[in-house]
Amino acid sequence: MRFLPLSALLLVTACGGSHDHAAAETATATVAEARTATPDAFRTQLEEQVGIYLMVKDALAGDDAATAASHAGHLAMSLEGWTPEGLSPAADSIFAAGRTRAIEAAKALADLDELDEQRIPFDTVSQVFIGWVEEFGPLATAYYRQTCPMVRGGSADWISKEEAIRNPYHGARMLECGEVVRSL
Repeated sequence: MRFLPLSALLLVTACGGSHDHAAAETATATVAEARTATPDAFRTQLEEQVGIYLMVKDALAGDDAATAASHAGHLAMSLEGWTPEGLSPAADSIFAAGRTRAIEAAKALADLDELDEQRIPFDTVSQVFIGWVEEFGPLATAYYRQTCPMVRGGSADWISKEEAIRNPYHGARMLECGEVVRSL
């Protein structure tokens, strides 16, 4: 029985049991302008895609595998149908490479019904969306890049519309585990 309290202490310590909002704000950096210029219409479409991504993230944070799968299927279809116009060759190359990865990962997530399995391709989708928002943003809505230090032997990031942590990689097990990396 001595094992259980020690493991609980390790979880609280690793996740920063008492979240210091002042420290998080100090550590938060802001992305001021896009690295790669894109038309306003593209950024509007990207924001719509981020909205669908956030539905997947929220379902995973809420431990709702069926809803996560449904939203991931919707995200894959939406990304397949998205053909932005007016991108420079550099922007198009960045977008196209991420789009293929995001579609494949969203489809994989949609085909799974176990939360822990769904969270693996969600990491790929998150990496793509973080890359896009950092490369092509800022968008009209403020977003936050958040991270959890305890995902499958390493760390994993995601995008959130709220500054408060709602961890999609652990759900109720460790819902508030993580921190804000920066504003996007």
